[in-house]
Amino acid sequence: MGNDDNKYLAEKLLEPFKVTAPVHIRVPRVRKGAKRCYELAGKFILEHPEARIVHGTVNGNIPHAWVEIDGLVYDGTCKGLFEHGGYYAVMDAKPVQVFGHQEFCEKLADSPVWGPLS
Repeated sequence: MGNDDNKYLAEKLLEPFKVTAPVHIRVPRVRKGAKRCYELAGKFILEHPEARIVHGTVNGNIPHAWVEIDGLVYDGTCKGLFEHGGYYAVMDAKPVQVFGHQEFCEKLADSPVWGPLS
């Protein structure tokens, strides 16, 4: 299965866990999210300082980034906001690094890329 097939499958499996964003969480429209997880997660946390960004792995060992906010998960490549437990189960998500807003901004200032950050 290719990357597009995996992305399509993930979106379909995550569909039951997709939630409508509360008023205080702005979920951007994303047309092309493939291979932009670090950028999309980074831009999201810049607009939501109460959130935390997670750099980890999904589906075994694929490097990935997502954002956790108010018990929900934002994943720009899957184009939505999801229930935390459902997202972690479907994606086999495993956090490696977790950053709050301030720490992320400090690390981003010293990095030429959105992630992964060290």
